[in-house]
Amino acid sequence: MGDGPMATTHRSEIYGNAIKLLDELPEGSVVLDSDGDAWQKQDVRWTSVVRGANTELMGSNSLAILTPLTVVHRGFEVRQVRQGAVTEHGEAKSR
Repeated sequence: MGDGPMATTHRSEIYGNAIKLLDELPEGSVVLDSDGDAWQKQDVRWTSVVRGANTELMGSNSLAILTPLTVVHRGFEVRQVRQGAVTEHGEAKSR
């Protein structure tokens, strides 16, 4: 494909799709970057699982640069159910 306008458009589309994917994943999700390093979502930021506390949290736009990304674990979404408890899988428990 080369480095022409089509290549630039393709790269920016991949980057945009990666940001969207990362933003939509729930907290606790884990992805692998292009180097095989694992990143876990904490609130709306991502931290390196390998480097742990020594790594600054970074936004989806920064992590999206490290494509391709592979989702290896999808975190659990916590949803509230009126007059009931919710399991970690989002299913209502009867009382």
